[in-house]
Amino acid sequence: ETRAPDSWEVFPQDLLRKGGGKYVYIEYTTPPWTGTGGAEFLHAITFSESQSNTTEGDIRRGSRGAYVFPTFHYTTDPDSAIRDFAFTYNKFFPPRGFVRIAFDLNKDLGWGYAPSYLCVTRE
Repeated sequence: ETRAPDSWEVFPQDLLRKGGGKYVYIEYTTPPWTGTGGAEFLHAITFSESQSNTTEGDIRRGSRGAYVFPTFHYTTDPDSAIRDFAFTYNKFFPPRGFVRIAFDLNKDLGWGYAPSYLCVTRE
């Protein structure tokens, strides 16, 4: 199921790879996206195990492990917008030019599941 407009692209990797439950993909559009306040750009993504102050529901719903609630932070400054996404597993460094978001998307899945991290770049 998708909630993004048809013109948006899907990042081709399941956020919960091998985590059980539904598949979760990032859907995005090339800036600018016109939101409620004019041209808005995705500035940051944070994750929490608590639903308070989040913008989305649990992306792990129906799977094992911790609850994972994403929050999307927007800006009107195109220079501070996220330009691309990548993933890293275990404690591997993110790709050059990317920053790893310090939240294990496979948290509490137990033995046999590598920690999984979303990485972003503004370059």
